[in-house]
Amino acid sequence: MRYCTAAYGWMAVVAFGGRVSGTDPSLDVQAITQHCQIPTTDLRHVALAEPNAYAPGHFLAVDHEHRTIVFAIRGTWTMADLITDLSARYVPFLNGHAHGGIVRSVVALVLSLVSLCSYHLVSCEQRSTSTISTVQSSCS
Repeated sequence: MRYCTAAYGWMAVVAFGGRVSGTDPSLDVQAITQHCQIPTTDLRHVALAEPNAYAPGHFLAVDHEHRTIVFAIRGTWTMADLITDLSARYVPFLNGHAHGGIVRSVVALVLSLVSLCSYHLVSCEQRSTSTISTVQSSCS
């Protein structure tokens, strides 16, 4: 749960009782590492401040203790996220249909992680966990 909360950035972490100091862009990194209790070196990628449709805020962290890659994807937080949500036309996906905006976002994000196969992929996705699970299965 802490990884999912951290995917919303420093403001959400503070709202849940966390603390950060300073005012620079590293606040998200500081909030994630403190909230998730991981060293900065285990935080491999952070993209929380980029407001683009079909590119939800997310971060990638390594949990060496559990030999797990954590791919935390933020739910709706910005206007760009809302555009993704509103792209609700169902599209063919695997053996059925899925939310077009979410499929477009999730497929792009998950496929960028294919090279990390020696660890398990754990997703924290607020919009459509079943979509990520399906993409994970198809990438295995």
